[in-house]
Amino acid sequence: MKSLKVAVVFFIIGAVCGTLGGGYMGYKIGSADNSIDRAPVATVVPVQEINRNKPKPAPQTQPAATAATEENAVAPVEAVTEAPAVTAQETVAAENQATEAVVETADETPAAATAEETDASASTETFTIHADEDSDNSVIEWVGYKSLMNQRLSMKGGFMHFDGEITVVDNAPDESYVELTIDLEQIFSENVILTKVLKGEFFFDVAHYPTAHFISSKVEPMDDGKFMVTGNLTMHDTTVGVQFPAVIERRGDKAYAAGEFTIDRTHWNIGYEKFEDFLILNEVVVSFEILADPA
Repeated sequence: MKSLKVAVVFFIIGAVCGTLGGGYMGYKIGSADNSIDRAPVATVVPVQEINRNKPKPAPQTQPAATAATEENAVAPVEAVTEAPAVTAQETVAAENQATEAVVETADETPAAATAEETDASASTETFTIHADEDSDNSVIEWVGYKSLMNQRLSMKGGFMHFDGEITVVDNAPDESYVELTIDLEQIFSENVILTKVLKGEFFFDVAHYPTAHFISSKVEPMDDGKFMVTGNLTMHDTTVGVQFPAVIERRGDKAYAAGEFTIDRTHWNIGYEKFEDFLILNEVVVSFEILADPA
């Protein structure tokens, strides 16, 4: 009986040590993900100037037509005032004609404006991006790397919560754009120790910089059917222009976008070179798959 109790105690101690040791070794050693070998490197470009609120130029013919209409509307009244020889019937007829001209002008102007607004709204669609712990339609993930005893090892994670919009202009991806905000406080990894380190001051420092932000400046078609996306990525209070390939397409009534690329975290002053006895690589593979709903 005593031997059985001793065996049970050793079993429990072994299980606890194995769990703690496995978690620690998982953090220290990691796994072998080779995404870095296939993912294209995001090109660093100058910070993009983005201005999508430029007013549309007014049609050149409309002011002339309006001026002509107003001139025609005023002319009969002036004629009545300056010509004392006209009869009372002619005066009434002229005033009625002027009134009808003014009414027609007032009726046509809102109609033209309404038509322009209808055309503008018909050519622009907005799709909403939203991801949290309860949804799985959209994901943003990352793979980081370290070198230990000349062996490259990886750790995986992602971002649980992000929001944004995809705006499709004229149903053409190359005329469209995306804006996305990522909640860095909701970062996760495959190890609780690593997650805590990433949230700390030497990496994302979420206490001072809780979000990351991306906004595209242009989307250009490529020969392989994908699109080259250019825009500004802001993290850690640093904005860098980046360019990367992505798949962009319509899926039913939704907008779909996906891509994978490698970035250098040091461009945003994130992290340090070495932790304990292993070297942390600068390169991080970022992948995303987004399915946005109609707004």
